[in-house]
Amino acid sequence: MTTTTTGKTPNTTSTSTQQSTNLFSYLLSLPPRVLLNLYSDNTNNTNTTNTNIAGRGIYACRAALQHLPPIARQYVLRLASCGGTLELEHCLKWCNAQYGNKHYSVVEAMERLCVIFCKEKDSNKEDKKVKVLQLTPQFLVGIQKSISSLQSAPWPAVDVQRLYSKTTLTLPNKTSKATATSTKTFTKLKLTVTSSSSSKVNKDLEKPPTANDLEIYTQRRWDSVLHYLVGSTDYGEEPPAAVTRFLEKTGLMQQDIGTNAHPNSTDASSLVITSKGYEFMLQDVHVQVWLFILQYLNQLESIKRCEEVRHEALIFLICLSYCQVGEAYPCSMLSRDGYKLCTDFSQFGLVKLYNVAGKSGDLKNKDTVYFYPTRVAVNLIAGSTAAVAHVGAPSVSSTRALEESLSAAVPGTSHLAIIVQTNFQLCAYTTSELHVSMLGLFCEESTFRRLPNVVFFKITRDSVKGAFRFGIEAGQILQFLKMNAHPRLRTGGQLIPSNIEDQILLWDRERHRVQMEEVYLLQCQDANEFEAVVQYTIDLGAHMWSNEHKNTIMVRYAQTESVMAYVQKFRARAAKKRRRGDIY
Repeated sequence: MTTTTTGKTPNTTSTSTQQSTNLFSYLLSLPPRVLLNLYSDNTNNTNTTNTNIAGRGIYACRAALQHLPPIARQYVLRLASCGGTLELEHCLKWCNAQYGNKHYSVVEAMERLCVIFCKEKDSNKEDKKVKVLQLTPQFLVGIQKSISSLQSAPWPAVDVQRLYSKTTLTLPNKTSKATATSTKTFTKLKLTVTSSSSSKVNKDLEKPPTANDLEIYTQRRWDSVLHYLVGSTDYGEEPPAAVTRFLEKTGLMQQDIGTNAHPNSTDASSLVITSKGYEFMLQDVHVQVWLFILQYLNQLESIKRCEEVRHEALIFLICLSYCQVGEAYPCSMLSRDGYKLCTDFSQFGLVKLYNVAGKSGDLKNKDTVYFYPTRVAVNLIAGSTAAVAHVGAPSVSSTRALEESLSAAVPGTSHLAIIVQTNFQLCAYTTSELHVSMLGLFCEESTFRRLPNVVFFKITRDSVKGAFRFGIEAGQILQFLKMNAHPRLRTGGQLIPSNIEDQILLWDRERHRVQMEEVYLLQCQDANEFEAVVQYTIDLGAHMWSNEHKNTIMVRYAQTESVMAYVQKFRARAAKKRRRGDIY
């Protein structure tokens, strides 16, 4: 028989939360010298030796300053303006007495990021030492240059749209070359394209992408990954081979045990989704991208130039965060490692490459290639945590792309708009089988109904419990519903009815409050047997419940044989004693 018992369940925290969740949590897991090297990177993103142009390290310093708590930012800016060193007792005066307890927490936060260090120096008044706060030399130089620099972006933006609009745009040949010169203001890169009668007009040149195009590009890139995860065949585009390898290395997919494939096989057709993969599907795109970046960074540890390439990858990711979505930047200003990283990150949807030589152009010639950072890349630092906390406020380009898709005669398959009603019915405007599969993870499949551009589901207790068994958390379900809420709902107060949100959270708490346990009900013959068996089951760890008035005991079903063996021995001894009593 089966009964319910109350008690706490073991921690069910996903393994994904035990690793770094963003760029800075990853940096904090590395040795301090890695951060200091980022702060002191004096390499500028130009092919010039102009000393007036600051190096890439200023963007690492800006990112660290942006990541610090507000009080810590005040400390940094004040220390930077007074030489970088000040006695601790003077720093304490920067905080009101009522907030003095926050002083040490912000100092600790700055120490973790290698922004400051504490030291002791001799006092002039007495023979004792005083504590001093000092900015690290690498960070001090970088933040001072950052404050005085007018350079907002790491690379000069290029007006590729203007070049495309010219009807005389031609491919350069031996007698006609494109030249690039940068101005002192470092705001735009001026390109002069000369033409010649012997040049061929570039007919296969694509139109430069807009901010909306980049949003669609990122969405399509990750839709292909999600389609591949669930084994869907209705999506024409497959993810690159490098992405499929990452899916297996990150534990999102594994070799199908039902096939005869070797465990170390590279055959992608034998891969199936894991419980971690189901959890991954409902994550925000920023979290999904970071998981791939983390795997990419970990993979760099196996190469000889690990430290050098990892430094280049980290500084490139930081610099991407200070670019503008929709702007083009020249790959010619990247180092050899930087350009290799750029092409690799394009497979993850971080950047989109654009070749002015057309589709037939060679990507190996980086002089004709430009990269467009996507919203995901720009938000790696500034928006990685905010995107999760404020899922109800997506970017303007994301909302505009969704509205355009919904207003089209045939809506695109890459967009999803959800309306959750108070009666637990879910309306989803989509034409994608992938989105239907994703909704089926926590909705009742038997309630599925379809119209040309909308599907209907019902959220039930059993369907949500089924999602929990896949390893999906209640917070992830709610975040997914809010993240994909219909644009019309964003003008109101709530994206999900409060009764729906509360009920999903209550269903989740049932897992931590009530646990089902299979037991065996044992009826004892008398009080002596009851007391002996209860003590034995407690010592054995098999005791679940007992009633001394009815002499009944419930024990774990898995340990029934051991308990019954003890009961039989006890009854045999009791019977032997009774026979001896009859004789005497």
